[in-house]
This record gives sequence, structure tokens and C-alpha cells, in this order.
Amino acid sequence: MNQISKPSKILNSCLGWNKVRADLLSFFIVAQLKIRTVNLTEIAVAMPGRAWTASEYKRRQRFFAGSDFSMDSIATLIVRSLPISDEIWDLSMDRTDWKSGKLNINPLVPGIIHLSVAFLIIWITFSWRGCSSMIERIELIERFIKIFSADKIKCLFGDREFIGG
Repeated sequence: MNQISKPSKILNSCLGWNKVRADLLSFFIVAQLKIRTVNLTEIAVAMPGRAWTASEYKRRQRFFAGSDFSMDSIATLIVRSLPISDEIWDLSMDRTDWKSGKLNINPLVPGIIHLSVAFLIIWITFSWRGCSSMIERIELIERFIKIFSADKIKCLFGDREFIGG
């Protein structure tokens, strides 16, 4: 139980969940790290308690089917879990363009730079190939500011594709 107390408190404060739901997700995360998979059947084996594996599996299915994870809450959760929450951040802005069969995967992502690593916490995806518009980039940064405030941003870095007013 000790290994889930800190994650449970963070989940509770970021997502506003009750203790039981926060503990359940904390146990799930710890089990996932131990088992090293996202397969619910295998994670069910690593869950504490005396319930049958099939019961734990169904419990996880119900949990995820009935949970509403807002992207903004998850972004807050990620930042609070990192050793950067008290800092003023340099941000990067990047966009990439992949194709999976006929599906275009085109995310636009700001990242918080810490120790030469960009932590990607929010994004928007487009169903087309090619560049984003200045309006879309502004909307994404405004969303970032709404979650974390403009006071957290020291600088924003971007490639030459991000020119604009």
C-alpha cells in the first residue's frame, strides 16, 4: 500500500477523484511497471487482493469504460509528477506527419523542455497532411496557458515552419 500512497494523492488532487478510484489507478500503474505491459489480463495477475484474475480483468475494463480522462487533467497530472512544476519553462513546438495505411497522423505538440528533453503534455491532431495554421498554434498555446498560466512560459522555440504574426 505504501508504494501507491504518493501516486494516489497526486491523482486525487489532479483529477478530483475519490480515494478508491485514485488507489485503483495507482495500483494499476504500479502493476503496469512491474509487468511491463498494458495487457489487462497480465496486469490483473499483478493486482493485490484475492480476487480471481478474470474478476480483476473485468474490474479494469469497467474502470476504463466509465472513466472520463480529460486531456487537461492528464497534462496537469504529468507536470505534477515531474520535478519541473515549480520552474518557469522553455517550451518547444513541433509537428510531425505520419501515415498509417490511409490514416494521416499529424499532431501539433508543445513540450516542456527539461534537461534537454521535451515532455509532451498536450496536443492536437489533424486529419490531413501538411502544416498547421497560425490560428491553430495560437489556440494550442492558449489552451496551454489556460491549464498552466502564461507566467510559466519563459520562451517558446519552434522550427521555421512556425513563422507568423
